[in-house]
Formats: sequence, structure tokens, C-alpha cells
Amino acid sequence: MRADSTRPSYGAAALSAVLLGATPSGSTAAPTMPFHVDAPKGTHLLRGPDLAPTRSDWLADAEAQLRRMETRSAQGDAETGSAPNAAALEHARRALDAMHQINLAPKKIVATGEGGVAVCFSGGSRYADVEFSNTGEIVAITKGGPGGRQLWAVGDDSASLIAALRRIQEFMAA
Repeated sequence: MRADSTRPSYGAAALSAVLLGATPSGSTAAPTMPFHVDAPKGTHLLRGPDLAPTRSDWLADAEAQLRRMETRSAQGDAETGSAPNAAALEHARRALDAMHQINLAPKKIVATGEGGVAVCFSGGSRYADVEFSNTGEIVAITKGGPGGRQLWAVGDDSASLIAALRRIQEFMAA
């Protein structure tokens, strides 16, 4: 028997059903057949009934900002001579991942004048940031709230970083 080239294969029909959210019976119930798609880091994959991206738009933008800082650092920062080094950039990347986990988006990410990276948050009269210095020191600050300016050292382990980010998140939400 000759295969009909105008009829999709079972594989194509099954994939279409999954992508369109239909089951083989034609109902619109969610498909039960899971599938996996490999994609480069930072790619926005669409899935589910509302086709929500798997990575936040702010996260992709923030990662791009760090890549630009890394490029400038590799080329040498002619303006200040104190571009973020690899350690500061790696700490900032870890912070972005933690922020994504707790749903805390920064307002901006900047290279500091002393060498390092600052992840900044602002809203109304409140401001906070976490600074990752080229020496490995991590410092967080909040200001504009009822407690005045608060400055504290943050450990370089994940638990300390997440605790500092949650403290900032609570401060910004108050």
C-alpha cells in the first residue's frame, strides 16, 4: 500500500493535537501527552492554554544587560577602569535566578563606580539595591521607608541571598 502524502503522519497529527490543545477525540480538554522541547537559555517557549512564556520578560532583559556588562568588562572599561569582574557578574546572575524564583523584578541593573554590579529596585519613595563588588562583598540597602536607611552585609550562599531579596521584596511591597 502506498502512503497518502496529503495526509499527515500519526506523529504530526499527535503533535498538532498537543500544540492546539485538542485530544484525539476532538474535545478541547487539556492533552494528557506531555512533551519536551529543548531551547537555548533565554528563549521564550509558549505552553499551556494561555500560552504564557516560561521566562519573564524582565529576566531576559536583565540577562542581556549582564552580557553587555561582561562584554565591556572583557574589552576594558575605558571610562572608569572599574568594570565588573567575572565574580561580580556571576553573583548578579545567581541573584537574577533567585529573583525569578520569588517573583521580584528589578527596576534596573548598573555597573557601580567602584567596580561591581548593582541590582536596583524602586517604587514611590522607596529604593533598594543589592551590590555585588569585584572583591566578592555583597551588600544590600533599603531606604525611604519608616525605618530610615538600612544597610547590611549579605553572605555569598544562596540562602543568605534569597533572605536578603525577600527582605527587599517585603520592603518594596509595604
